[in-house]
Amino acid sequence: MGTLTAQKQSIVNDALFFTAEPLYQKDAFALQGITNSRFIRRASDCLPVRVIEAKHPKRHSVVYFDLTQEECEKMCHLGFVFSEPYHLGKQKFSLQAKYMSQYYNYAYSNYFGLYLSTNESCFYDIVVKYEFSVRKKPDERFVMKQTGAWTFKDSKTLGINDLFVMTWSSLMASDFFISGMLHLRAKLTIG
Repeated sequence: MGTLTAQKQSIVNDALFFTAEPLYQKDAFALQGITNSRFIRRASDCLPVRVIEAKHPKRHSVVYFDLTQEECEKMCHLGFVFSEPYHLGKQKFSLQAKYMSQYYNYAYSNYFGLYLSTNESCFYDIVVKYEFSVRKKPDERFVMKQTGAWTFKDSKTLGINDLFVMTWSSLMASDFFISGMLHLRAKLTIG
């Protein structure tokens, strides 16, 4: 009985260590042929983000959301992509990039929309100050595209329908793609 318990404990420990390893480390091991045959990484519908959090002087986060040109092209068919969820304060949020289609002057125009959303219920008003930016050539610095403040209570989404103020086809050929990547940044502050 003691051996079976030790085996179970070993499996649980291996699973915990597997989930704790950073993705880049798992990918590096996989490239070298070093794999843990018991566990595999599950494909996710949500794209990864990098988050930098700070609590002083106010609770805020900087969220980096990178999309490949191929992921953006797929949005024409899918309609949108979500980032993996992250926390700002005690609330869980995610970013959503969206393929927007609007009918105007007897023609359809397509745009890139960016949104901040939460699926959780807000039991109190949460005021979030936000700034959406994108990295641009030639100097590859982030350029602010929209800023404002939004209260999450009844409405669970904020964003902009046309982040780049250009059509989808113009965006796909623009200098916002750096080495095939679109680099988005959301600065978020509670309060």
